[in-house]
Amino acid sequence: ICVGKLKERFYIDAAAEYAKRLSRYCKLELIELPEQRLPENPAPAEIERVDCHTSAFVAHPDQYAVNNQVDAQFSGPYCIALAAHNYKPGPAWQDKAALTDPAVQAFMRKVTMHVAPEYSEKRKKDMNTWYARVEITARGQTFVEETDFSWGSNVDGYRLTEEEQKAQFRTCAAIVLPDDKIERAIGLILHLEDQPSLEELMSCLSL
Repeated sequence: ICVGKLKERFYIDAAAEYAKRLSRYCKLELIELPEQRLPENPAPAEIERVDCHTSAFVAHPDQYAVNNQVDAQFSGPYCIALAAHNYKPGPAWQDKAALTDPAVQAFMRKVTMHVAPEYSEKRKKDMNTWYARVEITARGQTFVEETDFSWGSNVDGYRLTEEEQKAQFRTCAAIVLPDDKIERAIGLILHLEDQPSLEELMSCLSL
Protein backbone atom coordinates (compact mmCIF):
# COMPACT_ATOMS: atom_id res chain seq x y z
CA ILE A 1 0.00 0.00 0.00
CA CYS A 2 1.45 3.36 -1.06
CA VAL A 3 0.11 6.65 0.31
CA GLY A 4 0.15 8.93 -2.72
CA LYS A 5 1.34 8.14 -6.24
CA LEU A 6 4.66 6.43 -6.92
CA LYS A 7 6.41 9.20 -8.84
CA GLU A 8 10.15 8.58 -8.59
CA ARG A 9 11.55 6.22 -11.22
CA PHE A 10 13.68 4.50 -8.56
CA TYR A 11 10.62 3.41 -6.57
CA ILE A 12 8.63 2.45 -9.66
CA ASP A 13 11.45 0.19 -10.86
CA ALA A 14 11.97 -1.26 -7.39
CA ALA A 15 8.27 -2.10 -7.00
CA ALA A 16 8.25 -3.76 -10.42
CA GLU A 17 11.29 -5.86 -9.49
CA TYR A 18 9.69 -7.01 -6.25
CA ALA A 19 6.50 -7.92 -8.10
CA LYS A 20 8.53 -9.95 -10.59
CA ARG A 21 10.43 -11.86 -7.88
CA LEU A 22 7.33 -12.60 -5.82
CA SER A 23 5.14 -13.59 -8.77
CA ARG A 24 6.13 -17.25 -8.33
CA TYR A 25 4.78 -17.30 -4.79
CA CYS A 26 1.89 -14.86 -4.66
CA LYS A 27 -0.18 -12.33 -6.53
CA LEU A 28 1.10 -8.86 -5.65
CA GLU A 29 -1.04 -5.78 -6.12
CA LEU A 30 0.29 -2.28 -5.49
CA ILE A 31 -2.45 -0.01 -4.16
CA GLU A 32 -1.82 3.74 -4.41
CA LEU A 33 -4.08 5.55 -1.95
CA PRO A 34 -4.87 9.24 -2.38
CA GLU A 35 -3.16 11.52 0.12
CA GLN A 36 -5.34 12.98 2.85
CA ARG A 37 -4.83 16.24 4.67
CA LEU A 38 -5.98 17.28 8.11
CA PRO A 39 -8.70 19.93 8.31
CA GLU A 40 -7.49 23.51 8.54
CA ASN A 41 -8.05 23.59 12.28
CA PRO A 42 -7.85 20.06 13.76
CA ALA A 43 -8.69 19.83 17.43
CA PRO A 44 -5.57 19.44 19.59
CA ALA A 45 -7.15 16.36 21.18
CA GLU A 46 -7.23 14.67 17.75
CA ILE A 47 -3.46 14.96 17.41
CA GLU A 48 -1.64 12.05 19.00
CA ARG A 49 1.93 13.17 18.35
CA VAL A 50 4.02 15.59 16.29
CA ASP A 51 7.53 14.77 15.05
CA CYS A 52 9.59 17.72 13.83
CA HIS A 53 12.75 17.16 11.80
CA THR A 54 15.05 20.15 11.29
CA SER A 55 18.33 21.61 12.56
CA ALA A 56 19.68 20.93 16.03
CA PHE A 57 18.45 23.41 18.66
CA VAL A 58 21.48 24.56 20.61
CA ALA A 59 20.24 27.93 21.90
CA HIS A 60 17.84 26.25 24.33
CA PRO A 61 18.83 22.64 25.15
CA ASP A 62 15.67 21.88 27.17
CA GLN A 63 12.91 22.42 24.63
CA TYR A 64 10.17 21.73 27.19
CA ALA A 65 11.27 24.28 29.80
CA VAL A 66 9.56 27.50 28.71
CA ASN A 67 9.39 29.97 31.57
CA ASN A 68 9.85 33.33 29.89
CA GLN A 69 9.89 35.17 26.57
CA VAL A 70 13.51 34.21 25.86
CA ASP A 71 12.77 30.49 26.26
CA ALA A 72 9.71 30.87 24.03
CA GLN A 73 11.78 32.02 21.06
CA PHE A 74 13.86 28.84 21.02
CA SER A 75 11.36 26.08 21.79
CA GLY A 76 9.99 24.07 18.89
CA PRO A 77 7.42 22.17 21.02
CA TYR A 78 6.10 25.46 22.43
CA CYS A 79 5.60 26.98 18.97
CA ILE A 80 3.91 23.82 17.67
CA ALA A 81 1.61 23.75 20.70
CA LEU A 82 0.61 27.39 20.18
CA ALA A 83 -0.17 26.74 16.52
CA ALA A 84 -2.26 23.69 17.47
CA HIS A 85 -4.27 25.82 19.88
CA ASN A 86 -4.79 28.57 17.29
CA TYR A 87 -2.77 31.29 19.01
CA LYS A 88 -2.30 34.06 16.45
CA PRO A 89 1.42 34.43 15.56
CA GLY A 90 2.80 37.61 17.05
CA PRO A 91 2.95 39.11 20.54
CA ALA A 92 0.33 36.64 21.80
CA TRP A 93 2.93 33.89 21.54
CA GLN A 94 5.02 35.57 24.24
CA ASP A 95 2.15 36.74 26.41
CA LYS A 96 1.99 35.45 29.98
CA ALA A 97 -1.36 33.81 29.21
CA ALA A 98 0.30 31.64 26.57
CA LEU A 99 3.40 30.93 28.66
CA THR A 100 1.25 29.61 31.51
CA ASP A 101 -1.52 27.94 29.50
CA PRO A 102 -1.90 24.37 30.88
CA ALA A 103 -3.25 23.12 27.54
CA VAL A 104 -0.16 24.42 25.73
CA GLN A 105 2.14 22.89 28.34
CA ALA A 106 0.39 19.53 27.97
CA PHE A 107 0.48 19.56 24.16
CA MET A 108 4.21 20.30 24.17
CA ARG A 109 4.77 16.78 25.48
CA LYS A 110 3.26 15.41 22.29
CA VAL A 111 6.00 17.08 20.25
CA THR A 112 9.39 15.46 19.62
CA MET A 113 12.25 17.32 17.95
CA HIS A 114 14.63 15.39 15.69
CA VAL A 115 17.82 16.43 13.93
CA ALA A 116 17.21 15.95 10.19
CA PRO A 117 20.23 14.68 8.23
CA GLU A 118 18.78 16.45 5.18
CA TYR A 119 19.27 19.81 6.90
CA SER A 120 23.08 19.83 6.76
CA GLU A 121 23.14 18.30 3.28
CA LYS A 122 20.86 21.00 1.90
CA ARG A 123 22.80 23.76 3.68
CA LYS A 124 25.95 22.62 1.91
CA LYS A 125 24.26 23.37 -1.41
CA ASP A 126 22.43 26.55 -0.37
CA MET A 127 23.16 28.41 2.87
CA ASN A 128 19.75 30.10 2.68
CA THR A 129 17.84 26.84 3.16
CA TRP A 130 16.18 25.94 6.43
CA TYR A 131 14.91 22.43 5.84
CA ALA A 132 12.09 21.20 8.05
CA ARG A 133 9.68 18.29 8.00
CA VAL A 134 6.67 17.86 10.26
CA GLU A 135 4.88 14.55 10.74
CA ILE A 136 1.51 14.74 12.49
CA THR A 137 -0.14 11.57 13.74
CA ALA A 138 -3.89 11.96 14.15
CA ARG A 139 -6.84 9.60 13.87
CA GLY A 140 -4.45 6.71 13.31
CA GLN A 141 -2.89 8.34 10.24
CA THR A 142 0.34 10.25 9.66
CA PHE A 143 0.32 13.51 7.71
CA VAL A 144 3.59 14.93 6.42
CA GLU A 145 4.63 18.40 5.25
CA GLU A 146 8.17 19.58 4.45
CA THR A 147 9.86 22.72 3.20
CA ASP A 148 13.34 23.87 2.21
CA PHE A 149 12.76 27.49 3.24
CA SER A 150 10.92 29.24 6.03
CA TRP A 151 7.98 31.48 5.23
CA GLY A 152 9.26 35.01 4.65
CA SER A 153 12.63 33.95 3.22
CA ASN A 154 14.00 36.10 0.41
CA VAL A 155 13.38 33.31 -2.11
CA ASP A 156 10.84 33.04 -4.90
CA GLY A 157 7.63 31.51 -3.59
CA TYR A 158 8.42 32.30 0.05
CA ARG A 159 8.70 36.12 0.18
CA LEU A 160 6.09 38.06 2.11
CA THR A 161 3.82 40.22 0.00
CA GLU A 162 3.48 43.89 0.87
CA GLU A 163 0.06 43.21 2.38
CA GLU A 164 1.46 40.38 4.51
CA GLN A 165 4.21 42.67 5.78
CA LYS A 166 1.64 45.31 6.65
CA ALA A 167 -0.46 42.72 8.48
CA GLN A 168 2.53 41.58 10.54
CA PHE A 169 3.38 45.17 11.46
CA ARG A 170 -0.22 45.88 12.52
CA THR A 171 -0.34 42.74 14.68
CA CYS A 172 2.91 43.54 16.48
CA ALA A 173 2.32 47.27 16.85
CA ALA A 174 -1.29 47.01 18.04
CA ILE A 175 -0.30 46.18 21.62
CA VAL A 176 1.41 49.59 21.93
CA LEU A 177 0.21 52.02 19.27
CA PRO A 178 -3.25 53.33 18.32
CA ASP A 179 -4.56 52.50 14.85
CA ASP A 180 -4.05 55.99 13.43
CA LYS A 181 -0.34 55.98 14.30
CA ILE A 182 0.08 52.48 12.91
CA GLU A 183 -1.44 53.37 9.56
CA ARG A 184 0.51 56.64 9.35
CA ALA A 185 3.74 54.79 10.15
CA ILE A 186 3.05 52.24 7.41
CA GLY A 187 2.57 55.03 4.89
CA LEU A 188 5.80 56.73 5.92
CA ILE A 189 7.82 53.51 5.84
CA LEU A 190 6.57 52.68 2.34
CA HIS A 191 7.86 56.07 1.16
CA LEU A 192 10.84 56.38 3.48
CA GLU A 193 13.15 57.64 0.74
CA ASP A 194 10.87 60.65 0.20
CA GLN A 195 10.96 61.82 3.83
CA PRO A 196 13.13 64.86 4.65
CA SER A 197 13.84 63.37 8.10
CA LEU A 198 12.78 60.55 10.43
CA GLU A 199 11.17 62.89 12.92
CA GLU A 200 7.55 62.23 11.90
CA LEU A 201 8.10 58.47 11.63
CA MET A 202 9.66 58.29 15.09
CA SER A 203 6.71 60.27 16.44
CA CYS A 204 4.34 57.68 14.99
CA LEU A 205 6.33 54.85 16.53
CA SER A 206 6.05 56.21 20.06
CA LEU A 207 3.25 57.31 22.36
